[in-house]
This record gives sequence, structure tokens and C-alpha cells, in this order.
Amino acid sequence: MTHPGVGPALPPPSPGDDDAGTLGRDPAFVLPRRVAAWAEQDPDRRFLTEVTGRTTTYGQTWTAVRRWATWLDTLGIRPGHRVVSMLPASIDAVLLWLATGAAGALEVPVDPALRGTFLRHVLTDSGARVCLVRPEFADLVRGSGVPGLEVVEVPREGCPADALAPADVTALPAPEDAGCVIYTSGTTGLPKGVVISWAQMTASIGRIPRSWLSASDAVYVCHPMFHVTGRTPLLSMSDVGGRVVLRERFSATAFLDDVRAHGCTSTTAYVPLVLATPEQPDDADNPLRVVFGTHNLPLSLRFARRFDLQVLEAYGSTEIGFPLVQRSPIPDHDRRWCGSPRPGYELRIVGQDGVDLPDGSVGELWVRPPARPLMLLEYLNQPEATAAATAGGWYRTGDAMVRHPNGLFEFIDRMKDTIRRHGENISSAAIEAVVTADPAVAECAVIGVPDPVAGQAVALALVPAAEGFDPAALWQRLQDLLPKYALPGYVVVLHELPRTPTNKVRKTELVAALDLGSAWTPSPLGSGVVEQTTLSAIVGRYWDGLWSGHDLSVVDELIGEPYIRHSSAGTRSLSHKDLKREIAEAWRLLHDPETTIDDQVETGDRVWTRATTAGINLDTGARSVLTWLVVHRLAGGRIVESWSATLPGVDWRR
Repeated sequence: MTHPGVGPALPPPSPGDDDAGTLGRDPAFVLPRRVAAWAEQDPDRRFLTEVTGRTTTYGQTWTAVRRWATWLDTLGIRPGHRVVSMLPASIDAVLLWLATGAAGALEVPVDPALRGTFLRHVLTDSGARVCLVRPEFADLVRGSGVPGLEVVEVPREGCPADALAPADVTALPAPEDAGCVIYTSGTTGLPKGVVISWAQMTASIGRIPRSWLSASDAVYVCHPMFHVTGRTPLLSMSDVGGRVVLRERFSATAFLDDVRAHGCTSTTAYVPLVLATPEQPDDADNPLRVVFGTHNLPLSLRFARRFDLQVLEAYGSTEIGFPLVQRSPIPDHDRRWCGSPRPGYELRIVGQDGVDLPDGSVGELWVRPPARPLMLLEYLNQPEATAAATAGGWYRTGDAMVRHPNGLFEFIDRMKDTIRRHGENISSAAIEAVVTADPAVAECAVIGVPDPVAGQAVALALVPAAEGFDPAALWQRLQDLLPKYALPGYVVVLHELPRTPTNKVRKTELVAALDLGSAWTPSPLGSGVVEQTTLSAIVGRYWDGLWSGHDLSVVDELIGEPYIRHSSAGTRSLSHKDLKREIAEAWRLLHDPETTIDDQVETGDRVWTRATTAGINLDTGARSVLTWLVVHRLAGGRIVESWSATLPGVDWRR
């Protein structure tokens, strides 16, 4: 288990427990066929339940699917047509998906949170002529400005399909047929429509070993139907004849009540949001046995202990499904382990030149499924993007990962979310995991912002867990948890983070909205608060490199040539070579120096700095403490002149 010693004991997986390649290509496991089979075999077995009380058996579900197929026909839907939908997690949403499959059509579920250009793009790109919506979304679609799109309302009670005769369904989809179009979240641009086969949906069976589930199980679904996570439980439960319990929108406070009331044994949990609810002495008294977490292993461990259950992790995407599952004990909680390959999936870690990298190296994850239909069939209307993403039968994930010698894969970051600072690759996801675990932080996002010296600086945007948040105190705690190069250079406190409805942070939108001028910034070397902008950052990098990193290369990087220095010894013009020689001599005389910037102010082209250096004078053996009073003048992003003195006690700002 991911967290040994926590939660109920479960048997080791059996042979055949996870065989996506076989099941995905078996027509009997195509979802409409599977539901039809249960309807014939055991029509009174319960299948779908809404937390509001509505419920249907397998037999009732299939009869309703056939009625919906009749309704689609009256709306002019024919084989090959696409149907846009805006239906929440509900029985109606399931019926529409199955009915479009039975009719040879293709459902395109759309996020009702989309607005403006994004909404018009998806509705137009889908090519649909009919949109089925809940009444509250009808005006949104009608006002989208998309011509020729008929809007059909689907009320929660009294659906027009209920009064129609069931259609005679004579041809059901094959595994390789398109099952739906899921639009990606659009965190970096306009969403792309991912055409997913029924085979790829079937391949989700086995993430939880099949022998762990039975007809007595129920999966709790509170995820939107325009996301794969809202649909895959229908496959795992139709495999064993189990139940699916549906809530239209996630509620952290209702989570445990729903699970208890409906006997739910599994779910994909919004772990951080549920953990944010007040703990109760009976939290462990619940029917859940196995849940999927959200790639934050310390939080998953807390979740498992609090609710007495097993937490599995799975890596996947809309395009490739779920090729990795973490079911074995993780080596540690410091890294983002996401498991080992599922049977039949081939995985590579590839460098920028397309060459495979050895274990332990960071590269892009490429995945080849057991059969071609088990990954995206295409990006809708984007043949070039499809060809680029799937060349040679390998899906390029765009995710940076490491394969370890033990066969486990570690998630590093999205390739585009990796921050490059002073030659170091920094994982925004890794920093986010550390910061989110701090009790003072409710949620956060880490992004790279331009830095003329370092390439990028680390900016941390967060929502505090309570009033009275102290960014300086958080930064002090982070010094013990993050490497120095990964510490945030900016801390921005927000009321909320911009997110997609599937809970992904819209980082492009966040970057555009950040006001770094009002951000809290740490002292480059110490704990003092700095009135820091770009020039101050350059000076801070220079001091940091010399006195903390013993890195003479910062002279070439940050000092102009010639460099004019004014001090009690007079005024000198120094070349880089001369300056390096003097600095090296200072290092020799002062053993193991520790330097802290106590205060810093920027005025015009000058940065005024007060710093303290402490160390052992090797000539005298005594401890030496110096207070530096330095003014640096900058031009063209380099330090070109300085005035310095070591006069403790002087009011340096006069």
C-alpha cells in the first residue's frame, strides 16, 4: 500500500486485476454494451443514485437510455453528429452519454464556467448543432453568439424523453469508436478538444485492482462530467455490477455525510479541501476503503489516517488515460511519487533531443499504450497538433519526470511550469506541495517571473488559512524545507486563486494579475524585510554569491568593467581580475563568513545596503564582526560604482 500500516488491509493484486490492453479491446466492456448486459442479466440491480434521492437500476437505466435515443432522433441527431451538453454530475448526464453512444453520435460536455472567447471557441469548434443544458445555463449558451446552435433545456424533473417510446438499439459502439470529446482545461490558451475512444475509457478499469471491488461497492462522484474523473467510475462499477452515487457539485462539508448515507466505498477525493474541514472524533467511522488522492503525499497520509482508509495515487491525462498507478509503499514523502507502469503500457524518459535518458535523469515522459485506441484518437480539428503529440505511436505528455532504478516514477512538473533560476531547474509543483502543507496556507501556486539577473525568480501566490498571516514567518519556516535557490523571491497574498472548474490553477491568468510591486520580498541574505525591486535583486544576488555561495563568477556576471570603488583607502578603478583577487584574500582571512543584509533601500540608480558579516579572523584567531555600509550605483543591469565603509553604529540613512 502507498502508506503501509494505515487503513484497512487489502490483498495483493491478482493476475488479471489490471489488464487495460485486453479489456480495452473487448467489445463486451464498452460502457453502453456493459450496461445493456447488466440490464438483461439483473435488471433490478441498483446502478445510479443522486444524493437528492433519485435512483435507477441497471434495467431502468437502459430503458431510459433507449428513450433518450428516441429523443435525440426527434432532435435531428444522426450517426456522426456531435451533441454539446451542459449537465452536472447526474443521472441525466449519464443517460445522455450512453444514448449518444447508442445512436452513433458523439457527446461534447462543456464547462458552464466558460465565458466569452473561451465559450464561443468550444461551442464553435465542437461543430454541434444541438446543445442540451440545464435551464440555468440556457441563456448563457443562447447569448454566446454562436449561430445555428439549437439550445434544448433538460429540466431536473419532467424530461421530454420520459414520455417517449424506447428506441430499438440494434448497433452499439465498438471499442475503437469515439466515445466523447473532452476539452482540456485551457490553462495556457484556448482549450483543445480531445477525442477519446470507448476503449480508452474502458482502460480505466483496473486502476483499483478488479478483485478489490464487487457488486456491493459504490463510488462517490462529485466531479464534473466535462472531466474524465467524472466518468471513469461508471466503467469500474459496470465491470462488477456496483453503484455510482452522484452529487452535482462538490461540498467539503457534505462529503462525509454523503459517503455514509449511501455506503460509498471509493472515490477520487479533493484531499486538501476535505482536510480543511474541522476534525471530528468519529471521522474514521465511514465505509470508504480505497480512494485516489491528489498527488500530495503528506496530505494523502493525513487523509488516510484521519478517515482510516487506503489512498492510491495515479498519474494520467485526458489524452493518455492512466498509465501509472502507485499501489506499493512509497520510499518517502518528500517526492511526488506517482507509481509504476500499468501492464501493457510502455514509458520512456526523453531528453530535448528525443534520446532516451538514463534512470535518475529529468526528462519528458512519453507513453505508448497497449493499443493505439487507448490514447486520444485526435485533437478535434487539429491534425498537426495530433501528429506532433502522437508521432510514432508515443504520446508526448509535456510532463517532466524521473524514472528511478526501483521502477517508480517521480513527477517533477509540467515542462512549461519548471522554473529556470541561475541554471537550476526548480519544480513549481514541489514548492507548492511544501507550502500547502504549512498550516498557515490554505492554497497556493508557484510561478516563474522574469528576473534580469537570474533568468527567473520564484513568485509564490497564496491564500492564507486565517487572518493575521505573516509572510516573513512563513518564509523563515520554508528555509528549513526548501533549497536556497527554490525559496520564493516574492510572496503575494490573495483572496483566491484563479482556477478551472477541475481545480487547476490558471497560471497564465495568475501571472497577468500579479502585482509584484506590492509583494512581500525577503532579504536576499537574511531575515530582514527589504524594499526590493530589480536593482536590489541584482545587489542581493551579488552579495549572496560572494558571501554565501563563494562564487566568484558573480563578478563577471554582475560587475561592470571598469568598476570604481570608493572606500577609506581611497578611490580605485578595478578590473574583474583585481576585484576577484581582493575578494579571495578576504575569504582567506575570514573563515566561514556569514553575511546578513539587515536593511536595504533603493533610490534612483543606487541601492543603499547595510549588512553584517561575522567569521573567524585567521590572522588573530578572534571572532570578527563587521557592519558594512555600502552604496552601489548600477547601470545597464550591472554594478559600476560603490561607496563603502565599516562603521558600526552610524545612522547610515543620513
